[in-house]
Amino acid sequence: MIGKHPEGIRQKAICEEIGINQSSASELIDKLEGNGYIKRETDPADRRATLLFLTELGQARAAEVEDERQEMFRGIFDRLSAEEKQTLAELLDKLLAAEGEVKEL
Repeated sequence: MIGKHPEGIRQKAICEEIGINQSSASELIDKLEGNGYIKRETDPADRRATLLFLTELGQARAAEVEDERQEMFRGIFDRLSAEEKQTLAELLDKLLAAEGEVKEL
């Protein structure tokens, strides 16, 4: 998620987007920073806030994870016929549309 925000992202935004609490996020972020995957910088728009960025090591690892994820999904979807893939896409669209309706309430 941090890699999707090259301009930086606040911890609170991460928590809201993936649905975890602040203390869990802090623990994970501390580990990622300790391992050299992310860095923290003061938000120039609000000096009280901190933005999170991927380091070069973090960018490399994020690319590896994305490649692994795509390979996994390729293996899964290769088992489906074209008709089954179309049906799945339609069902996912329906579920995602319903999710949007729930959030609007």
